[in-house]
Amino acid sequence: MRTSMVVVVALALALAAGTLMADPYVSVWDTQRAEAGVTNTWTGSTGLVMVPTATTVTPQGVVASYNWIDTDPSTVQIWNANVGITPSLEVGASRFNGAATGSGSEIIGNAKYNLDLARWTKNPSAPQLAIGIFDASNEVNRAYYVVLTKDLTIAESGKKSNLRASFGYADNHYNSGVMDGFFGGVEFVPFSKALLQIDYDGDNVNAALRYRIADQISVSAAAIDGDLGLSASFNSRF
Repeated sequence: MRTSMVVVVALALALAAGTLMADPYVSVWDTQRAEAGVTNTWTGSTGLVMVPTATTVTPQGVVASYNWIDTDPSTVQIWNANVGITPSLEVGASRFNGAATGSGSEIIGNAKYNLDLARWTKNPSAPQLAIGIFDASNEVNRAYYVVLTKDLTIAESGKKSNLRASFGYADNHYNSGVMDGFFGGVEFVPFSKALLQIDYDGDNVNAALRYRIADQISVSAAAIDGDLGLSASFNSRF
C-alpha cells in the first residue's frame, strides 16, 4: 500500500516539476554555494527526509542541523553534523534524545563514500553511486546501504529539470523498519530558495519543504510517518 503511494506521489512530483521548471539544476537551493546543494536527513547522513542520497558534502564543508519530531506524547530531538573530508568521503555524527531511542540519549557515527561512477565509466551522465553506514557502532540500529542518485530531464528544453531522484537498498541490524529493504525518493525546486522532498524509507512515506532564509541557514517543515517535523540547518566551510 505504502509502496503504491510512493509511486503515485513520485509521478505527481515528476509532472509538477515539468510545469514548475525555472533554472537549470545547478543546485537545489538556487545558489552558487557548492555545499548548499546538500541537506541532512532528520536522522543521520545527508539526503532527503529520512533516507540518504549519493551526494556528499563538499571537502571542508559542514552541514549541521537540529531536528524535532512531534511523536505525541513525547518529542524526538536529533542533532546532526556531516563534514566533507574528500570529494567522495563524508563523515558525520548524530545525537538522539531518549524519546528517539526509547531509552537514554545516544551519539552515533555515520559515513558515506561516493564511488564517482562518471570518472570510472568515463560517462559524465552516469548516475551518482554511494555506499554508506548509519550508526557504525550499533548504538541504535546499524544499517548498511547502497544508493543511486540521478538528475532527470523531463522536458526537451535544453535544460535539466529541477527533479533529482534517488533509489537504494539498506540492511539494518534488526532486519525491519526504517532503512531495511528498498528505499527512494525525489526532490525538486518549486520556487526560488525552496526545496520539496518526498521519500519512502522502507517503512513510511515522508515529505518536507525546506526554505533557505539566508546564505547559510535554512528551515524546514515535514510530515514524518504522519507526525509533524521541524528542522533548522546551518551550512559552512572551514
